[in-house]
Amino acid sequence: MVGSGSLDYQIDTTANDEIGELSRTFNQMAATLNKHTAELQQEIAERERAEEELKEHSERLEEIVEERTKDLKDAQKELIRKEKLSVLGQLAVGVAPLQNQGTERSEQ
Repeated sequence: MVGSGSLDYQIDTTANDEIGELSRTFNQMAATLNKHTAELQQEIAERERAEEELKEHSERLEEIVEERTKDLKDAQKELIRKEKLSVLGQLAVGVAPLQNQGTERSEQ
């Protein structure tokens, strides 16, 4: 019985000889094994739950990183666009006086 995994099995004995003592010791051993097996099963279940939570947190962090990376790329694109517009504005400011000089000369 115990050999097949049934740790709840108890040898019923009232003998006060070596066989009785062996039977009681066997029963204690089976009870201890049963208790440790239950504790291990509980610990395994707790670790599996913790592992699942870690997996969920990891997935959420990956999502957050992806969102932030996209936001940063979008912000970078916007900054580049604004910088290009600024350069164009500066060029326009620099070209306008030259254009005005050319217009004034042709009017003279």
